[in-house]
Amino acid sequence: MMKIYFVSQNEFETGVRYLLNILPRDKYKKLVIVCNGGKTLGNLLKTHLNIDKVDFIYVNNYKNEKLIGDKSIKVVEENVLVVDDILDTGTTLKDVEVDVCVWCIKKRDKYKCEKIKNLFYYKEFDEDVWVVFPWER
Repeated sequence: MMKIYFVSQNEFETGVRYLLNILPRDKYKKLVIVCNGGKTLGNLLKTHLNIDKVDFIYVNNYKNEKLIGDKSIKVVEENVLVVDDILDTGTTLKDVEVDVCVWCIKKRDKYKCEKIKNLFYYKEFDEDVWVVFPWER
């Protein structure tokens, strides 16, 4: 049976502070934010890391749909950080060869994302946990 974990606003902010402390300063020139989940985290990282260039990609793996935003997005560029809320099924980012920052991961996904150069995350959950963020309630 799927367990539900509700992330409080305070816990989310604690995770963001942690990520800001472990992310390399002045390395990233561009964020690629996975919508919709990565928008809140991406906006906070953009502000605190002083990154001006932002692109968005739209992916929905829960309904077997994949819609990519701006066709000119080049995720293979140097100094790009891809941002999402959770690395859940692993299929959204499994073939990406860039640095990735997510608020949390599911344990099973550490092994599905071999092409990710650097994976930054705050919290790890068992795969049978459904994570609900403050803005999803």
